[in-house]
Amino acid sequence: MEEDEGRGHLQIFLMGPFRLIGEDGQEIVLRAAKARGLIALLAVSPVFRRSRIWLQDKLWSDRGREQASASLRQALSQLRDELGALDSVLQASRDDIWLNPSRIKVFDKVQGTDQAEFLEGLDLRDHEFEAWLRTERMARLPAVAKSTKTIAAPPQTRAGKARPVYIVAQGAPRSTERLYEDIFVDCLECSLRESLTVDVYRRDPPAIEIDPLIMAVQAFAVSGQGHGLRVHIEEGRRRRTLWTGMRIVPANGAPPVEHKDVLALAYEATEALADAQLLDRLRSREQLDASLMARMAIRKIFMLTPDELERADLLLDQAFEIDAHPQFLAWRIQLRVIQQLERHPQGQSTSHELPKLIADALALDPTNSMVLAATANAKLLVEGDVVAGVEIARASLRMNSSNPFAWDCLSIALLMNGASEEAHRHQMWANQIAARYPIRHFWDMGAALTSVVTNRHEDALKLAQTAHAMAPSFRPPLRYLTALNGAIGQHEAAITYAAKLRELEPDFSFERLLSDSAYPVAALRRSGLLTSGALRELRHHSL
Repeated sequence: MEEDEGRGHLQIFLMGPFRLIGEDGQEIVLRAAKARGLIALLAVSPVFRRSRIWLQDKLWSDRGREQASASLRQALSQLRDELGALDSVLQASRDDIWLNPSRIKVFDKVQGTDQAEFLEGLDLRDHEFEAWLRTERMARLPAVAKSTKTIAAPPQTRAGKARPVYIVAQGAPRSTERLYEDIFVDCLECSLRESLTVDVYRRDPPAIEIDPLIMAVQAFAVSGQGHGLRVHIEEGRRRRTLWTGMRIVPANGAPPVEHKDVLALAYEATEALADAQLLDRLRSREQLDASLMARMAIRKIFMLTPDELERADLLLDQAFEIDAHPQFLAWRIQLRVIQQLERHPQGQSTSHELPKLIADALALDPTNSMVLAATANAKLLVEGDVVAGVEIARASLRMNSSNPFAWDCLSIALLMNGASEEAHRHQMWANQIAARYPIRHFWDMGAALTSVVTNRHEDALKLAQTAHAMAPSFRPPLRYLTALNGAIGQHEAAITYAAKLRELEPDFSFERLLSDSAYPVAALRRSGLLTSGALRELRHHSL
């Protein structure tokens, strides 16, 4: 029996109702739903570990930081009491909480024709946990659908679509402010159409539209400072404010529509609207539409772990079945590139899919900046075609200059073409445009890479440290923190980071870092840091 294989361990069953089975075969009952949620969150996390802040945000997102921290400490204390003799399974440090991998056995996969729901009946009444739970459930649905043919992709009905968006420019017609607003709205509309499967209109909503979202754009002059731009998002029916953002930027004559702060405002407004749509669906328990499913997948992609990437791929596949939008293919291209760079088995086994994904995405929309950015990355990082990669990356940026991924992809292209300083400038633009985006660790790591190549080692160290703090299971920062500290003679710190990396990447060694040409540290090789005598002293250190 499968359950007998876990004797001596804490067995964690996540398909169907949540269950814990102790080493004596008896069920351990956790009284609090949040305690069950805490164990579940850890059980499906990379190396069964998460930061305290991440867990607090998932379980107590409606509380202040100090109150959430106290609630987590109380939950841990109660959990240890209820686990009894198995309390050592649950471990904690000042920053992280984890399950001892040698003492647990997790059952979280669909078995055969099993129709059980993931964490059936678990209701924590926290919208962040609900978002995580829906993502996990959806990620498991396609495998069942494809093997049993009993679950079909839901139709894209009006009830299942995101609410229409009306963008309203508020300046007087033919005024300088109205020109500024109209040019900004062009950029905003492009971003919305690329990122979401949503109906966008540039006018006031008609009286018959009962439930729109309204994005009001207002430009204004600021005496002695330049121009200001404000975006206000509200629900049309209840007039409830969902988000407001504003920037004031200097101006020399024409409105500064290409200023990085203005581009950042367009990107933030798009993200805020997408978050509002997602939260609206989760609260109402309505069916998610394709673009919101893809949004969940994107968050998973940038953790760069094999399991999260696989789940993201399933979500994107399902989203494309519902609505054949080119951005879903673009993200699957990007996902395949990551899998191959990170040497994941799935990437090697599905590498033949990449050319078809690229061809299909370009056929659907050759002007979509995300399609072009993903294609450029594939040309650069998988095929090694720098000439094509640079040209396609430039085209991506021309299509939508508020897309930070376009700036990032052109930065990679320029770096591979030997233009390191220009690459760094582009990467810093990407970093600043997406400064408030939830995957901030990705942008900080991108800036760390170009900082390494341009010999800004102190900046690179700080950026990598920030990226690691924001996402402890994200492996690239650990690779660079190991090398950077080793190169400056901080061997103790280098060994500490290397040990953390080894937990996430069991085949890591200093020898591989220094000698394996396929190991994903191209910026370190380009910078020459891997030849540092201080770093090479660690070559034979056993972790």
